[in-house]
Amino acid sequence: MNKNASRNATLDLYHPLRCEQHIDTPAEQAFKCIAYFIIMFGSLIGNVLVICVVFVNTQMRNVTNYLIVNMAMADLLITVFNVPITVRVIATRRMDWQDGVLANILCKIIPFIQYLSVQSSILSLTAITISRFLAIMYPLRSI
Repeated sequence: MNKNASRNATLDLYHPLRCEQHIDTPAEQAFKCIAYFIIMFGSLIGNVLVICVVFVNTQMRNVTNYLIVNMAMADLLITVFNVPITVRVIATRRMDWQDGVLANILCKIIPFIQYLSVQSSILSLTAITISRFLAIMYPLRSI
């Protein structure tokens, strides 16, 4: 075996794989931005309606519906914080922030809120699933 070949194979173990980055055409960019805006608009309307229905209707106030409201709030956080930044990255092809105090604050807060909203949505679905499981498996017990 060639010394250079074994050396290159050893060096490849220490360098991470680099994925190829696909650069969208202007038509793809426009389509993605329009699709994100449609999704964002639908999410805003739908989640606000879910929250309003549960809080206006007293008959809808139960544990499962409160969990659904919690998930709607998490989805609103995703809509407000994740989608606009994704659209900005698609449109500008950059992920940088401007200089300044506000940029430093946003640079710290936005990723936190993004992860928080996604995890909150996942945990709400998990709680709904456990609640429904217990209601089906033990129908006569109160929780």
